[in-house]
Amino acid sequence: MTLKKLTERKQQELEQLKIELAKAEKPFFDGSTALEFLSNIETLAAEAGCAVDSLNYMAPKIIEFKDDESSGLTVLVRRAEISLKGRYDNITEFIKQIGGNQKKVFISDLDMAINSDYTTLTCSMDITIYSLQGDKTPQVKL
Repeated sequence: MTLKKLTERKQQELEQLKIELAKAEKPFFDGSTALEFLSNIETLAAEAGCAVDSLNYMAPKIIEFKDDESSGLTVLVRRAEISLKGRYDNITEFIKQIGGNQKKVFISDLDMAINSDYTTLTCSMDITIYSLQGDKTPQVKL
C-alpha cells in the first residue's frame, strides 16, 4: 500500500472517529454551559413558582482518563443540592424545566413532604450533571 493511500485511509478513520466522538459527547455539558446551567437553577425554580429554601453547590469531582484512546480527557461531575417549596404542579414544572435540557441532567435523592398548611410541599433533591474538559481530538496512529 502506498503512503498516499495509507494517509487517505487514516484520514477517513479520523473523520469517522470525529463523528463518533460528537455523538458520544452530546449528553455532556462543556465547562461554560455547565456553570451557566447550575447558576440558573434558582431562576428556573422561581419561574416554575417555587421558593428556594437552600441551594448548595458541591465541589466538582474529577474523573480523569489517561489511556491512549482518550487523550487526557477529564469529566467533571457537578452536583447541587436544592430544597424548595411550592405546590405539587410548581415542583413538577421545575423538574420538567431542568429535565428538558438537551444535555443529561440527573435528579436523585428526591424527597417531598406536605407542609402543615396542606397546600404546599417541601421538596429536596440532588441535581447532577457531567461536563467534559481536556483534549477531545481523536488520535489516529499512522
